Amino acid sequence: MHWADKIANKIVKSRKDKESYVCAAGISPSGPVHIGNFRDIATVFFVAKALKDLGKNVHIIFSWDDFDRLRKVPVNISESFNEHIGKPYVDIPDPFGCHTSYAKHFETIFENEMKKMSIKLDFKYQNSEYRNGRYADSIICALKKRKQIYDILAQFRSQKPSDEERNNYYPISIYCNQCKKDNTKVDFLSDDCNELDYSCSCGFSEKLDLTKGGNFKLPWKVDWPMRWKTEGVDFEPGGKDHATPGGSYYVSRIISEKIFQYPAPIFQGYEFVGITGSTSKMSGSSGMAITPGELLQFYQVEILLWNFARYAPTKAFNICLDEEILRQYDEFDRAYNAVQNKKASDQVRRNIELADIGRKLYTTPFRQLASFSTITKGNHIALEKIFERLNTPYLKEEFNERLEKAENWLKKCSPESVINLKEKPDIKYYNTLSDEEKNWIKSLNKSLSEKELNFEELTVLLYDIPKNNEIEDKENKIRQRRFFEIMYNLLISKDTGPRLSTFIQALGNEKIISLTNF
Repeated sequence: MHWADKIANKIVKSRKDKESYVCAAGISPSGPVHIGNFRDIATVFFVAKALKDLGKNVHIIFSWDDFDRLRKVPVNISESFNEHIGKPYVDIPDPFGCHTSYAKHFETIFENEMKKMSIKLDFKYQNSEYRNGRYADSIICALKKRKQIYDILAQFRSQKPSDEERNNYYPISIYCNQCKKDNTKVDFLSDDCNELDYSCSCGFSEKLDLTKGGNFKLPWKVDWPMRWKTEGVDFEPGGKDHATPGGSYYVSRIISEKIFQYPAPIFQGYEFVGITGSTSKMSGSSGMAITPGELLQFYQVEILLWNFARYAPTKAFNICLDEEILRQYDEFDRAYNAVQNKKASDQVRRNIELADIGRKLYTTPFRQLASFSTITKGNHIALEKIFERLNTPYLKEEFNERLEKAENWLKKCSPESVINLKEKPDIKYYNTLSDEEKNWIKSLNKSLSEKELNFEELTVLLYDIPKNNEIEDKENKIRQRRFFEIMYNLLISKDTGPRLSTFIQALGNEKIISLTNF
């Protein structure tokens, strides 16, 4: 059974087989939502699909923790923003000057990325939820049970609890209505916990009516379980560290059950997602935090999702920006075509199903698009003719999306892989060859001049030309490698390149003959 189906069945079994389930995810808009954060959403997305396949209604909530405080200024943002440390993200200006706030800048980017990926989420903005009073009853409840909360938290602290600290503990953070920062302390709390006096280090003080909502919030390990109850959450993933003893989920689960009388949702910890390959050519606006949107420059939506679907959350894996991306496209295409031909294993089929966003895909070889795109220099008709010569006819509308991604990948991640076909015979290089090596070139030129060869015939010819039947296979392999190296140098000034038989067929006999005619 696929990991997403296992989790879905566990949810149904442990949550009283409800008609409708709530899956939740959430992130603080402290910066770009990078691909590691995206595992939160991908996990929820696949589990929700699995629940729907069980005939259940599913509601996916995504909480923007835009009421969290700015703790430190990211490296790609002006140091002048240090003056905003302690304010909620929603009340800080956009450092890039294009949105209404710091929070809105990163929220908008991510929400647009999710639209491109056809992932529908019900976005909740925590600043609004707190300020409109929706959480008022829960905040008052937490303040009434503040000593119990202190005792729960104290179990996981190294320092000894004290009666004085316990009596002065208030599970609430308050943003000053004058300086907007959270350098505040509670001076008085009414017996019914409906009113509170606070003072700020800036000198401002006031009385708050907690029944109406405002610029105050619960601390994270109390806030999280409070939201579970408010939203009726049944499943929520998170980083694996959350579920360790003393971690956020571990502690919040206890608070959820003992303070808010709500059974904690099923939790799934997830591992790290890495990036292989150079990202130096990518946009600097996000620093080293590669976002899903940036990866969509190179990956089709389905292939990006498929990468997340085929690894259980407990497994770390890499998104590839080096040449491994070619292998990933190849592997996806084999899986996709096997599913279309009803020859896939259950696991392969399920990975493809979960990554499906409801559109037809064309498995034009990404590897070939990357190889031939720079040769055709944007000429789609020339590219169509290449595929025709390879007996795999694809039209522009069938390869256009992948072609754009292949071109982006070459330009931004692998410029060294760009193939520049020579315009005329390289006599200078040819003159460095031995007489025997020159005869190899003449033999190929003659064979291509005499007739059109199919792929199999051409492959046999390329291996036969340098072969000497009087020597051992090991030595012949060295000669064959040398012949291929010579051909690549004559065609593209490199020692290696695309599969030579495919490359020659793609370019056509006439072009190869013109570049090997000495």
